Amino acid sequence: MALTFSPAIVEKNASRIFWVFIALHVLCWTILPALTQPSVPLDVAEGFVWGREMQWGYHKHPPLQAWLLQFVTHITGSSGFGYFGLSAVTTAIGFWAVYRTGRLFTTKTKALIAALLCEGIVYFNFLAIEFNPNVLQIMTWALAGYAFAHAVLRHKIKYWLLLSLCITLGIYAKYSIALLVLGLGLFILLEKEVRSNFFKIPYPILLGFVALNAALLYPHVRWLFQHDFYPFTYALSRSVEAKDIWERLIFPVRFTLTQILDMLPMLGLAALFYKSKQTPDALPRLNKRLLCVLAFAPLILNFIISLFTGHKALDMWGMPYLTFIPLWIMVIAPTEISEKKLKIFALAWSFVFLLGLTAFYVNVIYATALGYKPLRAHFPGQELSRTMYELWNKETQAPLEYIISDAWVGGNIALYAPDINHRPHVFIDGNPVISRWIDEGDVLKKGALVVWVNNGARPEYLFKMDAKDITHDQTIALPWQTVTTAPRPQIHWAIIKPKKDFFIK
Repeated sequence: MALTFSPAIVEKNASRIFWVFIALHVLCWTILPALTQPSVPLDVAEGFVWGREMQWGYHKHPPLQAWLLQFVTHITGSSGFGYFGLSAVTTAIGFWAVYRTGRLFTTKTKALIAALLCEGIVYFNFLAIEFNPNVLQIMTWALAGYAFAHAVLRHKIKYWLLLSLCITLGIYAKYSIALLVLGLGLFILLEKEVRSNFFKIPYPILLGFVALNAALLYPHVRWLFQHDFYPFTYALSRSVEAKDIWERLIFPVRFTLTQILDMLPMLGLAALFYKSKQTPDALPRLNKRLLCVLAFAPLILNFIISLFTGHKALDMWGMPYLTFIPLWIMVIAPTEISEKKLKIFALAWSFVFLLGLTAFYVNVIYATALGYKPLRAHFPGQELSRTMYELWNKETQAPLEYIISDAWVGGNIALYAPDINHRPHVFIDGNPVISRWIDEGDVLKKGALVVWVNNGARPEYLFKMDAKDITHDQTIALPWQTVTTAPRPQIHWAIIKPKKDFFIK
């Protein structure tokens, strides 16, 4: 049967088309990176190090990303199918939330197109392969937007409950979901109809929501108090503050322009449906304002906060901010859906989809041949792990329980450990403040492998040790996992010897 792009046929089969798209996205953005990227991404290695310890929080972020990475490594081991699959599924859930939210505002066809347009935002494909808290936020923000839209328009208590749970989940992903909560909260306060309906929820039920989410958040909040709110201290330490009025203005402007650039493929695809003389969808005033809040509140609030505080927002923090903008375009802008436009869109969308996959492939496989430096994706992580285990076993013949290193190098050694059921703990930078799961007495008893790369400073932890307790302090060079003339990574290593009663021999 010939492929048809009749608007009526697409409307009837919108859900089937959507699920085909989801399957295509998940399969392509799992299989291609897993087969072509030879080493684990930086944030995944760090998240794995944290997840190995299953804490209620870590010095940079809340624990959800680390927990999920720990879960998939139990299933897939060190295979990229696990952590790349997590990223693909996370973004797919974001697409689902956009599609289902769109069904509240417009036709199935326009909701479907809005979800497909998200694929044209680089945050949902090329830049989403590295599973980190920013990628995870795509899911939690989209689900929160879905729940809020349904709560406002359908007036059902279950959606308010779902919203509260999504916000709690978002807090466990990354604290910046507070920006979304601020936007939704202001909307409730400023919209009389929404405010009235919200406060019609029986107080016992509202108190039940509060109690449930307080119970869910309590372990993490308790961890924050026990650890002096260290993630916030870390965030402030990374924050760049404007030096003058000009920088105070340019920071939010530059951030916003970057987000627009990241949407350019999507905007180009959306423009295919634009028709100036077409009448936009007739929507109630509340629906229009609600959709505007979902689409633009995060960007506007970020601009205002950055302008007044003078703090620079990192570009990647905008990953979840753009999620509902395609839906706003399809509902609010004057668009025409015709067989001809649908056919052109299908071809253009396929080109953009393949372009993203091609850009990733070329970057990993041919970047060094084009004269670029090797990527972290080319780091010899598996060879490093194998070599370090051989050296450790040769020198001690004791099980390797601890690695003292940064999260990247130590994470590679631990992730690619020969026994996936007995991976070592990583004592990050030998710093007990950011690795509070480490028992330093146990480290001295069982010994540790100390590793650092290139010209990095010799870990201070070694200076605490008596020289007689350290064996070797040597350097090896391992080849990149790509063809390159760049110098090989210089791996420096030393061994803190286990106590004699811990030796196997």
